[in-house]
Amino acid sequence: MRIRLYLLLLLLSFGFSKVQSQSIQEVTGRWYSSNGTNELQLLLSEKYALYKADFWDVVEFSNGKLRLRNQEGETELSLRKNGNRGVLTANGVSLPVQNYKSTNISSREVGKTDVSKDFFKKDQVVLQGIVIPKDTMPLTISIIYNHAFSEGQKKFVEEVDSGGKFKIIYPLEYPQSVMVSVGDAFFYYFSTPGAKQAMVIDEASFKGSWTTAKKLDFMGDLAAENEEFRMLHPEYMKIRNYEENDSLQKTLDSDAYLEYRLKLWQSHHRFYESYFDSVPTSSFIKDYSLRDVRTYAADDLRRYIWMHNLGKNGGRIEAVDVSDEYLDKVVSLMPDEIGDLMTDNYANLTREFTMAAMPKEYKAIHDRSLKYVYEFLSNQSISEENRGIINEWKEKERSRKNTFGNLSFKGDIKPIFESYKEDILDIQRKVRWDHLISKIAGLSTVQRSSIVATYVNMNFTTKGLQVPDYIQAKLGGLNLVPSVLESIEQSIADFEILKNARFVEGVEIAESSDNILRELKEKYKGKVVYIDVWATWCGPCIGEFSNMKRIKESKIKDVVYVYLCAQSTKKSFDIMVKKHELVGDNYFLNEEQYQKLDKEVGITGFPTYLVITKDGKLVREGIKRPSAGEGLVRQLQEFSSRK
Repeated sequence: MRIRLYLLLLLLSFGFSKVQSQSIQEVTGRWYSSNGTNELQLLLSEKYALYKADFWDVVEFSNGKLRLRNQEGETELSLRKNGNRGVLTANGVSLPVQNYKSTNISSREVGKTDVSKDFFKKDQVVLQGIVIPKDTMPLTISIIYNHAFSEGQKKFVEEVDSGGKFKIIYPLEYPQSVMVSVGDAFFYYFSTPGAKQAMVIDEASFKGSWTTAKKLDFMGDLAAENEEFRMLHPEYMKIRNYEENDSLQKTLDSDAYLEYRLKLWQSHHRFYESYFDSVPTSSFIKDYSLRDVRTYAADDLRRYIWMHNLGKNGGRIEAVDVSDEYLDKVVSLMPDEIGDLMTDNYANLTREFTMAAMPKEYKAIHDRSLKYVYEFLSNQSISEENRGIINEWKEKERSRKNTFGNLSFKGDIKPIFESYKEDILDIQRKVRWDHLISKIAGLSTVQRSSIVATYVNMNFTTKGLQVPDYIQAKLGGLNLVPSVLESIEQSIADFEILKNARFVEGVEIAESSDNILRELKEKYKGKVVYIDVWATWCGPCIGEFSNMKRIKESKIKDVVYVYLCAQSTKKSFDIMVKKHELVGDNYFLNEEQYQKLDKEVGITGFPTYLVITKDGKLVREGIKRPSAGEGLVRQLQEFSSRK
């Protein structure tokens, strides 16, 4: 018995000694939690480590002990390996790890994150990680996300170094899904204000379809939940029925589409309930998923209004009217729950409500604007001849079709309009604001709050316009979510501080020699450069080309027009330039050139319009599209008139 015990102790001692003497090469690689969450705990190379969602230099590895250092200080770990498993110890706490991901997720532990506390925390996210390139290393990584209180997406771009490492810091106001784009990798993950996160991205794994789980590793806050979503999302995409839904949205009448889309939502809901019954899933992912398919259904039903006729009649957008019962059903899918803001579709849905889209809305806005503008002009001290012109204009406007809610001031009325332009434009803005207030009166507090915030951003602060006093005076009485009201008021205050720099003076252009903006600045010194950033597959981009022709016919002094085509093939670019007679400087940006432009400008979508001023500054906010017509002409004339 004693001999057996001695031999056992000897074998254990030998095994322990063997673990102690491991070299760092034997323990390099990725180490995941062994509890089924597949949370990345440590990525170790001979020179650096990714640990606690941060990068560290490897200072020493001896007898299974690892000493790491970064700008924050030093830390020590113990990593003892036995086959493809091991024990990671830090600060006296040991954690079983393994150097592979668990494939059996039926008994996994789930994430425990609760994001309901301090929902509107408003803080930065620190995201670090590594890109494993498919071939050439991408130059930049982009973070893009919808925002429930803004017109457009938020975008932040940072460099990827030659070793694939990146660090990007971006602000969040509330927990939500966030898009990551780097090279061919394009995916969603979850973050929350104040989060410290890391990820490893295998670019080559994104060659497949959305129904294939991509090779991604997550570390830090929400790591377990993001791994759950990585496995769940491809399964959902298999039953999403996107193409069928898109087709029926364009072919069914509104009542039939409403019935179809509600049934599709219910089938999506049943899929998730079934999945959650069979696969352990965190409360966060369950809550998000069920909310997301509901807001997705509501968004599709609102989008039907302008999507139904899309592609017909020469590609023009011709919206349709839907019944009040239809709209009530959409609203019923939007309960008064702040958690809906987390979903990817909620911001889009908010924008749909913010805009007047239906023909009956346009008519109501047009007729009301006509009434108030006519009353205003009639009360001015004007000649009898002009009074006759105003009366004749009023009768023509009464019968004009396809107004899109706007008044037309062509012909004899134009000089009168120019004399009172700012007053008339303000009247029309107030009519639209009053229309919005009446439209959202029956909505919930959460819905009303996000719609008002988006409206203010869309119609004023992103256009370089001061928010009128009548809107600011009304905000406090609309019973908005306090945090949202605070966000609106802060955006108004920030606008007042930054408006000259953002919309008038512009910002400096980077001095790097291979920057396309610097090249244009040098080439056109003393000129105003209007830049159209477009792609060959972008329908709205192509639709604006004909409008640009009319802008050029204005022959504005000292203005030149430049087209930058990106994320397209060279062959398609050559064809499009000839087909649409794009007169001006045309540049085709390869992926590297586009990434450099994107890093400086933050392209959130196509088309994007920019201006380089006469003194070489870049203005990237509030630049009007060619379809703005006289609005863009006046804007360019203002830039041109500066010395």
